[in-house]
Amino acid sequence: MTATLQPEGLQVGDILEVAMTSVRRDPTLRGHMETNAALLFPVRASHVRYRLLSPVTAPVRRRSYRGLGEGTVSRSGSDTVVTWAFNPLLPVAAPNRAPPRFARGMSVDVTDFASWSDLSALFVPLFDKASRFAADSPLQAEIARIKAASADPAKRAQLALELVQGKIRYVNLALDTGGLVPASADLTWQRRFGDCKAKTALLIRLLRALDVAAQPVLVSSNGDGLNERLPMVALFDHVLVKATIGGRPFWLDGTRTGDGRLDLIQVPAFRWGLPIVRNADLERIMPDPLTKPTLETIIHTDASAGVDKPVPTKLEFIFRGDGAIAQNLLMSSLDPSLRDAAQREQLKSELDRFDIDKVEASFDPDALVYRLRGEGRQTLDISGSEGTYWSEVPSLGYKAQAHRRARQGRAGRDRFPFLQPEDADHHSSEGSCDAHHVPGAADRCHRGGR
Repeated sequence: MTATLQPEGLQVGDILEVAMTSVRRDPTLRGHMETNAALLFPVRASHVRYRLLSPVTAPVRRRSYRGLGEGTVSRSGSDTVVTWAFNPLLPVAAPNRAPPRFARGMSVDVTDFASWSDLSALFVPLFDKASRFAADSPLQAEIARIKAASADPAKRAQLALELVQGKIRYVNLALDTGGLVPASADLTWQRRFGDCKAKTALLIRLLRALDVAAQPVLVSSNGDGLNERLPMVALFDHVLVKATIGGRPFWLDGTRTGDGRLDLIQVPAFRWGLPIVRNADLERIMPDPLTKPTLETIIHTDASAGVDKPVPTKLEFIFRGDGAIAQNLLMSSLDPSLRDAAQREQLKSELDRFDIDKVEASFDPDALVYRLRGEGRQTLDISGSEGTYWSEVPSLGYKAQAHRRARQGRAGRDRFPFLQPEDADHHSSEGSCDAHHVPGAADRCHRGGR
């Protein structure tokens, strides 16, 4: 619901007081309460007050971050009241190039989940139920087909993943309780569409029927620092499958496209995941260092006959892994009449003086390698005062600059210790996923501000 308020007679200099009460009850949470409040104001606020009310009898836990403090605790009737007040509240920019957990700012987590295991147990019956299908389900024929195709568990898992990725299109389903409850495997197969929850439930069912150990795992697209947080459903926005074959874990995502071989699927950089099993705890999820570059650029220039006229040149791009999949999907989606022009522009973006005579491209789905080659002639730039040509040299790296902003006044330092340079990590790169948002919920949450 959206509400718009246009205060009558409002003029510059007036003080506008706004208060709201948000009430949400999601039956999926079975009465659990959680919320997160972040005091992120882009401008100076003269006065800010935040009040959190929770039943005295509820086993609520709180954890504050980045100098917010514990607040003032009092009691009002049957509620415990925690109040934070700031006079004023100053805007604070996130530390430059610091990992995302340092950009969280002043905030507080509130939850009555006793542990990560307590949270995970909430979803175990939901995915168990969604992963079942009837004896006469049309999926039985797909399982029989995969079993007949191979007795190798890895090959069976690969065929099951191809089925979910290739036959079920992705659609976010968050209406009613759909934000947390996965659709059944049979319904998803019938619809031929589903979100990450539905695709995971379907893939789990196929793998288990093929004698492959598999479990769903909740993850967050912004998982940096998740292990420092209190257990909350709202922290997760995606779910994938952990399949174990020969003692080795494979992270399978039904919302992806074109995963050709299991052994080439890189561990996703979600940092932390929560298996949906009994007695679960957070599990570290980080990729290993690359053994091959994800992109190679090879330039072969033959200037043996001189540099004052166009010289024969060959240029090749080699994409690997996800980059190869994305490149192949992009080029395959183009009409042949447009594909050649797009490939030429892509090559010329590396050498703008390159006149291309011939373009070739190939994709190896087994090795996940896409090659784009161009041949032609290049006019070398010898316009300098010395008539010298400097050959194209690929960049080998850079020196990371992790400068921090200057320290603020004493109030700023006391209130926002995360701005201190010694508290910040160096530059980090982030992973991403194609995911929908899994909303959190709270039975009682009252907010007010001025």
